[in-house]
Amino acid sequence: MVEHSASHLPGAQLDLRFHLRNIAKGPVQLASEHWRQGDRLIVLDENGVEQRTGCSYQSGIPIRIRYVLQPGQEVVLDSGALGYRSFEQVSTKSHFPVIYQILSVPGRYTIRYELEFHGDWILAPDGRTIINLPGADWTGTIFTGAITILFR
Repeated sequence: MVEHSASHLPGAQLDLRFHLRNIAKGPVQLASEHWRQGDRLIVLDENGVEQRTGCSYQSGIPIRIRYVLQPGQEVVLDSGALGYRSFEQVSTKSHFPVIYQILSVPGRYTIRYELEFHGDWILAPDGRTIINLPGADWTGTIFTGAITILFR
């Protein structure tokens, strides 16, 4: 777990970047959106109770990039920002675009993300169902390391 050194006031925006390193013995190929959104945000308070979070989406067709990581090689994936709002700010408009939102009282929180990788995909004829294409892309879930952040 990493302790984030700064504390943040309500209305704060934290830029997110996910660092992925290949720890396998051979190369790993994966496909990801150039700018990630929609990953699961997991927030626990000091008592280990999961907190309510929100997620919004930017519209448009995402740019997908295929990476081939050699053993020990790392890639950094940009993501939508994380915003913190107090309960008193619920009705106020944010001054910046955030994708992930924490709505809570001040305190120390442990934060981590669940990243889903689906490989190459297309939409089915119904226009809603995603069909994974067979191929060499790694598919699965990665849980990030946890960080602790103080919200004031």
